[in-house]
This record gives sequence, structure tokens and C-alpha cells, in this order.
Amino acid sequence: MGSSSTSFSSLKAKLSSDELALLSKYRARRKYVIGLQPSLNDGLSESVCEAYFVMLKLSLAFTATEKLTTLTGQKGNLGIFNPTFVKALNAGRFDKLLVAMDKDNLRRFERNDNPEIHRWKNLPETRELTKFVYQCRNFMFHGSFTPTETGFRSAPLRHLVLELADSTLAAGEIALDKWVAKKLNQQKK
Repeated sequence: MGSSSTSFSSLKAKLSSDELALLSKYRARRKYVIGLQPSLNDGLSESVCEAYFVMLKLSLAFTATEKLTTLTGQKGNLGIFNPTFVKALNAGRFDKLLVAMDKDNLRRFERNDNPEIHRWKNLPETRELTKFVYQCRNFMFHGSFTPTETGFRSAPLRHLVLELADSTLAAGEIALDKWVAKKLNQQKK
């Protein structure tokens, strides 16, 4: 946890077993994501292996942060911000990813011909990215993600995705710090 880890120690005895279990799951997943490293696999190029790694790291970062929603009450908005990533989205650097995600959604779900790619264009740099990261997670775990189709064989794009994974984990820590502060404040009353 962030700055409130000392405060959390004093609060720990007041938490329910469900709250402690959820926090334990979050902390374990977060720790795993932080320590996750790319690896090479026989028959795959380094760029392909790293592309799978960055999408896996982003997806697992999202699932870790998502675990906190029961406590923090955030639900659809986890507070994921990354102006650098939004700027790259707006510049068209992730167009291949957006097209691939859209094709995958059309393949998996029947819906109208209104592509969602336009939803992620011309965003203010202050745009919250929970729904985007959620779509990336679904594309990785439930869809047909491939490094070539998405343009992730590019090292600069992979770096931006890793930054987004870090922003996702940071959002979890900020939400948790706020929740701990709120609980401590309630405890004082």
C-alpha cells in the first residue's frame, strides 16, 4: 500500500474477515504484477514475447485494481489516468489495436455497425481510462489478441502499454489510500 501503510496497521484489527481477505487477494495480485518479467519462448521472436507480456501485465494490473471496487465503491471508474497514453491514442499510434479490438468485439458479440474505435479518439488528456483498460483486458483474456495485428511488435508502443499498467496499479493504491483514510476517520468519530 501507499502512504497509509502505517495507518493501515492500526486499522487492520477493525476490518471484517471479508475485507481482510479481499485486501490480501489484491496485495498478492499487485505484488505478482509488479514482479512479472518478460520471458522468451522457443519459436517466438523477442518482440512477440514482449507484446504478450505487456498485454498480460496490463490485464493483470486491471484485475488487481478491480478487486478493490467492493471496498472503495468505485465500480466503473477506477481512476486510471495517463496523459501520455491518451496523447498517443489521439495521435493514432494505437489505431491498429483499436481496429483489432473492434473486429474482435464484432466477432464475439452481435451488435450494430457502430464501431467503437471513434470512442477512443480526440480525448482530453485528462480522460479516465478504466473502460479502455477493461476492453484491453477482455481482448487479451477473452479475445483474439495478436502482437502483429495490434502493432505491438513496436517497442515504443509496448513501453506505453507498460506505463498504462503502472498507472492502473497506481490508481489502485490511490483508491486504497483514500479508503484507509476514510475508515480511520470513521474510527475516530
